[in-house]
Amino acid sequence: LKTVYEVIAHGEYTINNSIKKTKEIVAVHKPVIMTVYDDRKLPDYFTEKITHVVHIEKYNSEQLRLAILQRLKYCQIEYENENLLQHIVISADSDLSCIIRLLKNAITIMLADNRRTLTIKDVKRAVRF
Repeated sequence: LKTVYEVIAHGEYTINNSIKKTKEIVAVHKPVIMTVYDDRKLPDYFTEKITHVVHIEKYNSEQLRLAILQRLKYCQIEYENENLLQHIVISADSDLSCIIRLLKNAITIMLADNRRTLTIKDVKRAVRF
């Protein structure tokens, strides 16, 4: 929320560049569009200042599998089979944030074994964390 506040209040936000050990200012140009599942959880300050609020539905199982596939392709990671994608969705209770966290942990396990193909075994090990 700190970053959202900075964008709304100042039209920019700062990030720490840990490699260069500097702070970088990122300008944000209008309009500001926020996507939410439930705007009742959004503080009034934000709804008054944000240009547009878009209400989105929860992702369905197919959309979640495609999001996983997109991340694997972007990272150039192979995967064992199609069942792996559904196994991740089910293991993370169809919650996108949990899916991303589980995927990161499973990939870390895979890389620790010096492999480039993600397996259901990696996901099962990641679930135990």
